[in-house]
Amino acid sequence: EPIGTQDKMIAGLVKGAGTGVIIVANKWDLVENKDPATINRMRELVAGSLPFIAWAPTVFVSAKTTQRIPDLFALIDEVQAARHAQITERDLETFWRAAVRAHLPSRGKGPKPPEIMGMEQTGTSPPTFNLHIKAKRLDVLHPSYLRFLENRMRIHFKLTGTPIVINIVGMTSRG
Repeated sequence: EPIGTQDKMIAGLVKGAGTGVIIVANKWDLVENKDPATINRMRELVAGSLPFIAWAPTVFVSAKTTQRIPDLFALIDEVQAARHAQITERDLETFWRAAVRAHLPSRGKGPKPPEIMGMEQTGTSPPTFNLHIKAKRLDVLHPSYLRFLENRMRIHFKLTGTPIVINIVGMTSRG
């Protein structure tokens, strides 16, 4: 069955709570005419229906046959570890410098794109970071750049199934 309004509402509440998320779709045994691409099409369907938690892993299970049920426990441990990940200052600096080299910050409101001065982890559960930019206004960094950083962090640091919070902190030059 398609993802309903109530499912979307629950997913929104879970995201708002900052908790880890694993999407578990049951009754995989009832899907007919499956081929190797079926599971990928279903993952795309789920991600399209729940774009605000597209970062959550999706597992297709069968409670009746226990297909993929054992896989859930390892995934739960992985998500829990990601929620409590502590990233060293050195690894974080290497990461943000490489990200800026790969893709310069996009300009939001303001005359020019901001300069990124640094990044620090300020908390876990969920992983929370401050991104220091050289600017008087915080809206000079386009929101799409934060999504870019979040997506890269998720892959680079294996932050599976957890939201990532990136706060922008403005720094002005003294002179």
